[in-house]
Amino acid sequence: MPLIRRLAFLKDWRRLATVSRDGFVVNIQDSVDGPDARRRLAGRAAGVETPFSWIATLRYEWEEERSMSEEAVIEIDRPRCRPFSLGDVMILIVAIALGLAVARPALSTIVIAIQQASRDTIWSLARTIPLARFLTIVLLNFLGFLLPAFLVLRVRRPRPPPRLIVVQPGFAGCAAPVALVLFFVPLSLLAPAVMEQRIVMIAALGLIVAAVPLAWLALIATRQWAPEPSWIDRLGRGLAALWTLALPLHLVLIRLPY
Repeated sequence: MPLIRRLAFLKDWRRLATVSRDGFVVNIQDSVDGPDARRRLAGRAAGVETPFSWIATLRYEWEEERSMSEEAVIEIDRPRCRPFSLGDVMILIVAIALGLAVARPALSTIVIAIQQASRDTIWSLARTIPLARFLTIVLLNFLGFLLPAFLVLRVRRPRPPPRLIVVQPGFAGCAAPVALVLFFVPLSLLAPAVMEQRIVMIAALGLIVAAVPLAWLALIATRQWAPEPSWIDRLGRGLAALWTLALPLHLVLIRLPY
């Protein structure tokens, strides 16, 4: 224990106890410290020798200081969640508005089909499968803008270091399909022949469908899966899971003969 700590302890000792002339503790203030310190200081009776009381109290002070240090380290290492702010709301509103503008024709088709269908035919396969197909189109239109919007939310300050962001499953699951789309769309436009464009589109579609599972498997395989207990990472994981379900379902529905 440093000298300053010892001097401070000596001052607290005089405040804690009244020492008699023969060096025995005769009184301890109950309001100063907890029952463990009083038990270690006083022992079974008030007549405990001062050196042993010093050892007990020093040990108590050291344990208390160590526990406070451990709690401080845990508090520092605990990830801080950025609060949901007005800027986040505005970004999400813009993404939803853009998705709604793109999905408006599909929504109009769904509304017209529901209004024209009778109660007997609305649950038939000839009606249900086209409705499900248009619903997946609407969902993909919204996700097409929500995934980049999430990346903007994730990189807004205050944020963790980049090395911690890239290993979060929410960020990885949303960044993988966006990066593949940004890579393959110009590549398909630059392809000289129609056959080459078709090959590029098939390869791009297969990779985009498997983008989220591949990104998450890469994090798990490299033991870098580090989810953040915050609303941002949970939102990213939810959007990535919806993308993983909606796109394969749409590809299956467009192959059905209805």
